[in-house]
Amino acid sequence: MGANLAPSVNAAGFILSSTNAPRSAVGLGLLTNSQDLFGSDPFGIGIVLHVDLLFATQVISFDLKSDAGGSGSASLPIPNNPGLAGSTFFAQTVWIEGRPTGQDCSTALLHLMSSRAVSLTIQP
Repeated sequence: MGANLAPSVNAAGFILSSTNAPRSAVGLGLLTNSQDLFGSDPFGIGIVLHVDLLFATQVISFDLKSDAGGSGSASLPIPNNPGLAGSTFFAQTVWIEGRPTGQDCSTALLHLMSSRAVSLTIQP
């Protein structure tokens, strides 16, 4: 995962991106203020989460779509709120692998796969 610019207060054009996603797929982005450093599978469905949904006090979800090359992105404008400066968030994506018609080429449970996480500290 990556970003188009450093996260800062009032960054209306902030975009998170993800590479190595399934091609032409739909993804769910998760942004929390709590990290699962080593990753775990709290739902037992075969995806490793590096965001901690249990202890987070802030959870934001967002949709992504990947292109034919497996790159996805989502616009996440950062509001003009000085109280956000210094806050750290952790983001990652969960993708649904596409299946060609009449074929089942995925070995992932429920055809889900997850990305690694990225840490974002909001600058003033």
